[in-house]
Amino acid sequence: MASPEKKTYGYQERDEQQREEFMAQIEQMEPEEVVYLDEAGMNSQDSDYPYGYCES
Repeated sequence: MASPEKKTYGYQERDEQQREEFMAQIEQMEPEEVVYLDEAGMNSQDSDYPYGYCES
């Protein structure tokens, strides 16, 4: 039985120069100005979720 091929999740629209410029901009910011959003668990095909979570 053949093993399935490993999936790769690299973005085709990736632009390394833009990434470097963006990282240089972030390095100039104060830590209080930086907001981190983790979208690793989000599916862009799902437009609405029936629930959410937020610490108050």
